Amino acid sequence: MANAKPMENRVVQAVAYSLRGALLWTLLVVASRLPLVGGIFPDNYGISTDADAQGVAITALRWWHEGIYTPSRNPGYFVSEMVNALFYPVGWWGANLFWSFIYGLSCCIYARLLLLIGVPHAFWVLVAYSFFPLMVVENASITEYTLSNSLLVLGWYAVMRGKPVASGVWVGCAIAARISQTPIALPIFALTLWTRTKRWQAGIAFCVIAALVACALWLIPMRLFTGSWNFLSGGVWQGSLLWRILAIGYDLYRAFGLLAMALCALYLITGLPNLIRYLRANPLSIPFWMSLLAFAIIVMQPNKPGYALIMVPFLYPLLASFRSWIPFPWVVVGTLSFLLVAIPYVEYSKGGVVVRWVGAGKIAQELSQRQREWRMADVLLTTPPERSMVLMGSRLFVHYKLYLSQYERKRPPARVYMTHIHLQESDTWLIGFPRPYWKGVSGTDPKAGERFLQELLQQGYRVYYMPDMRYFYEDLPWLLKDAQPFEIGHAP
Repeated sequence: MANAKPMENRVVQAVAYSLRGALLWTLLVVASRLPLVGGIFPDNYGISTDADAQGVAITALRWWHEGIYTPSRNPGYFVSEMVNALFYPVGWWGANLFWSFIYGLSCCIYARLLLLIGVPHAFWVLVAYSFFPLMVVENASITEYTLSNSLLVLGWYAVMRGKPVASGVWVGCAIAARISQTPIALPIFALTLWTRTKRWQAGIAFCVIAALVACALWLIPMRLFTGSWNFLSGGVWQGSLLWRILAIGYDLYRAFGLLAMALCALYLITGLPNLIRYLRANPLSIPFWMSLLAFAIIVMQPNKPGYALIMVPFLYPLLASFRSWIPFPWVVVGTLSFLLVAIPYVEYSKGGVVVRWVGAGKIAQELSQRQREWRMADVLLTTPPERSMVLMGSRLFVHYKLYLSQYERKRPPARVYMTHIHLQESDTWLIGFPRPYWKGVSGTDPKAGERFLQELLQQGYRVYYMPDMRYFYEDLPWLLKDAQPFEIGHAP
């Protein structure tokens, strides 16, 4: 064990400064994503279970088949949406392979960054960044997290080298790729540049350049292509304090796994005095402030597990920077174990919480859910119950498969109304959410959905529900009164 640390340092140095080492590490990163890339396993079309992924895919469909750009959701993710659209003719596996390769390259820059700032346990921090379970999933998807995180790491590296122009360009690109979180880096990086260069002009130049790049790559194209400023509207998640706490906890579980969450919490608690001493010596610590602000965003906007990803480049360097009773490598091993096995396993299924001591890891969970959701989408669209409404909730691939069938000229007549789909041949309504789960969204009437469902009931439509989505409608007992379950293979 005496030679373990020198060996670890040599690995990080090889990844950072050796072409062969960088190539091998990049290939290792890509290889770890292959089970989810798509094209290998049946019913895995390369669209992740992230709630926003199908919207990105639909944006690409419209762009190629109609020449129309519509953002996947507000406030718009133009850069990543357009890059993903380029891969549509090839297949989503091509985009996933590309993003996995991009992330692998960012790991090499990250290795240089770790050596530059002198983070203890640099090897273990690099491993955590390279193989963080949820990032493995999102690399093999078509969401914007890979691009935004990779660009943010480039920006951080330029900041630590005292280069305001380069850092402004990279952070501006990261903001353009993901406008909803990355702006928190602006004040933190600007203050760091000021203190490192001893010139306040460096911080201002960084902010101005980043803002100009973000405007050029996001704000101006969004205005030109959408023809209005409506994309700037947004919403705030609504729900009770209990639901907010549960949503935050479940989001962090889906990102880290319970074992890693417990180890991180124990590490922070038992190392708190050392953390305080670290912050006194480093009051402008980028890892600390980026981790804290990213967590604050999760608290304000729960039900978004991907929001935890922006913490990944910063959280592990922070934990490695101070001592705790728990060895830091244990935290990383606990994190990476979630790729293969969940200890314990938690799933919100059929309206209840299922807990087992051991269950499938993140890769198996993701692949299984992709396959299940694709098959459910196929059943709902091809064999729906006639003159009925099916309470499907957040069925991830139904809308994408519907649009895909439309453009392939295979789809039966259908129309989309609010979050619902009406299949005209069978006179079936596939019902999404009965009310908006985000308040403040432009043009949203909170009671419109309930009134619409009441009208369908009055017209004599039978009600079916997807068992795992029933909980979305339990506060509407009049809707579930005579409802029946609908599952794959069910023939009403």
